[in-house]
Amino acid sequence: MNTPVVSSTLGPGQSIDLVATDGTQVSVQGGTAVPPGPGPLLMFPLRLDMSVNKSNVDNAQSASPIITTRTGTSAAGAFNGGGTGNKGILGFQGFSGMPLADLATIQYVWDELEAAHANPLALQVYLNLVIEPDPVGFPGVYKLLVITSTLFPVINVTVTPLGPGRWQYNWPTDANKLLFCVNPAGPAPPPLVSVWTAPAPGVPFFSAEDNTWFTQLFALADIVAAYPRAILVDASSGDGGMPNTTVTPALLAIVGDSGNTSQVSRLIEAMTVNGTNV
Repeated sequence: MNTPVVSSTLGPGQSIDLVATDGTQVSVQGGTAVPPGPGPLLMFPLRLDMSVNKSNVDNAQSASPIITTRTGTSAAGAFNGGGTGNKGILGFQGFSGMPLADLATIQYVWDELEAAHANPLALQVYLNLVIEPDPVGFPGVYKLLVITSTLFPVINVTVTPLGPGRWQYNWPTDANKLLFCVNPAGPAPPPLVSVWTAPAPGVPFFSAEDNTWFTQLFALADIVAAYPRAILVDASSGDGGMPNTTVTPALLAIVGDSGNTSQVSRLIEAMTVNGTNV
């Protein structure tokens, strides 16, 4: 921390609050800077920048982190899969071990900071949840659940415009609490069947257009019925779009994917889980 210079003389018991050059608020008592605790840049110490390749999260632990992805590609290897693109990832620690059944609501607000895209929702902020469906029967087997508004033709989040380039996303959209499952290990079409077949017993889809993960939605209640021990988990999931052999937090806010080469900046104004800011 850069300590501010105090030119005035303070008497016994007197104090003033100043902001240091690194943005940290300090209390100055008798000419001595005394940090009172986490300052503006450290309001959310459980947040982490988990970005891959040409991307990053500025001020990840602040109240206003900015997720940015850039143009160009990188050599394969930063992702578990063969991706060469840029994926901005903001992780939220503190949820590992939480029963999936306890997940009630998620709300987040984000702003478009660049003017290059006529359709900002084409590169929205979406969420991943890392879960362990059965930590007793199948320890170390993970799934990614997705909350998003852009997968055609079904979505599982309510999008509310708050002004030009500013959006509020609410999950669930209804009492069914629907989620996509990224790596369900199901069959190829036809026929139309649930793609979530492993680990046993699998989960029936709630709605489906075909046999792909991004067109099948699963109800949280059905997931919990099939896997009553399911938990959110910090883990190295092995998913092809996640950082290579890296433990990520259970809750992730993401911009871009493993093939993305667009310049994008997104300000995260708020993230609320079960009514609590995280």
